[in-house]
Amino acid sequence: MKAVIITRWLFIKRSMLSFFFWLLLPLVGALLLFAFVDVVEDDSYVPIGVIVEEETELANDLYQEMETSDFVAIRETEHDEAIRQLQQHELDSVFVIHQGYQEGIQTQQRTNLITSYQTNRSYAYTAVKEMIVSHIQEQGGRYQAVQVINQLSERYRGESLWSAEDVIQTSKQIQAEEQLIHASFQYASQAEKKDDEGSRWEIWHIWALLAILSSLLTMDWLIKEKQSFVTQRFYFTKLSWHDYLLLNGFLYFVIWLVIDLVTYVIFSVGFDETMGVVTLLSYRCMLTLLSFCVALVWKRLYVFYAVSFLMACMCGLLLPVRDMHVINWLHPMAAFLDNQITIGWLLCSAGVILFWYGRRRRENAAS
Repeated sequence: MKAVIITRWLFIKRSMLSFFFWLLLPLVGALLLFAFVDVVEDDSYVPIGVIVEEETELANDLYQEMETSDFVAIRETEHDEAIRQLQQHELDSVFVIHQGYQEGIQTQQRTNLITSYQTNRSYAYTAVKEMIVSHIQEQGGRYQAVQVINQLSERYRGESLWSAEDVIQTSKQIQAEEQLIHASFQYASQAEKKDDEGSRWEIWHIWALLAILSSLLTMDWLIKEKQSFVTQRFYFTKLSWHDYLLLNGFLYFVIWLVIDLVTYVIFSVGFDETMGVVTLLSYRCMLTLLSFCVALVWKRLYVFYAVSFLMACMCGLLLPVRDMHVINWLHPMAAFLDNQITIGWLLCSAGVILFWYGRRRRENAAS
């Protein structure tokens, strides 16, 4: 094994730059792409100016509701500054929450509570306006319910048993528990879908795709050595050619595994992105065996590179999709993306290598 390590190091020294480039591609590439996506998402928010003329509970509640929107970035500013930024198209639109907003909601006088400004480039104005109107109707509906309940209590009991705060808090609690504005539909034969699965493109998903390309291209040493005259020397050594290839493949697996453990620590600590260690180990075993199998098939280096890029592109384009069971079963990343142990592709790759190794040993024994 020591001789194999020394021999492999001599080969790596000849292409040190490319070796470490492909070795670190999944980690560095995932970090860069993830940072780029975050920057693009931050820049994709539409800037909206908000002027709050009164500091009341309902006005602050409306402002906080606008802040929770997924597509706008709220900027609280002064009136003159907001108009100036709007004219220079630094803001998409401006909304002014006037003095007396809370009193108007409580007394059901909902006119002239908010003034809006827009330009011919305010493409998010309508969506934000509808969101504000919806929230105002929600707030007004709660206070209208307070009036109705008080009127009924006074009519039948002679006194009001519920305060406005109790009615409003009860209304919010019922809305949160019953999910009155949320409904999910499914066929009777379908299992219930979970809503907390999150986005497919998390940092581990980017890493998994880049790891496929990295594992394939790092395995090009096998084709290079098949093209050389090194194979003839193994007729005079105790170590067979096939054992030499398997030992080198295992050596690369150990190197990848060390980098994967470093990746696991960085993603877990820096991004709070957890992944099962056994899941990561099975995925790395599968990639190593699969890359070894692909390298065994091809004899020309440029064909191997083309096939490697094609496989990586196909895995990226045909991502596992919910309810697409055939694609998910055939996709090498499917189990990893679901944080499960990769079994199918691992067993298939291991079976191919065992068949190749056994066939060659029988041929050598026969000769």
